[in-house]
Amino acid sequence: MVRPLGARRLRTVPGQVEAAVMFLDENEVEELSGKQRRPAQVRALSFMGIEHKLRPDGSIAVLRAHVEKLFGEGVVSKTKRKTEPRFDLVN
Repeated sequence: MVRPLGARRLRTVPGQVEAAVMFLDENEVEELSGKQRRPAQVRALSFMGIEHKLRPDGSIAVLRAHVEKLFGEGVVSKTKRKTEPRFDLVN
């Protein structure tokens, strides 16, 4: 099954209704990098500026939120509250 990269995968967690999966799975890393072998995937991710970590078993961990932020998908922008100067505190 191929789905858009920005589509959130949801997983049922005991005690919770559904939770978003924190990391991309192996198929998503392959789809994102366009490579099948892990060393080539690491090179592709590094070239694209996508932060990743290697797990002890050799698999690649990529945060879904980081990829979504880079590609502008599913990011909720935090609006900064405009602050006014407090002249009453100035002598």
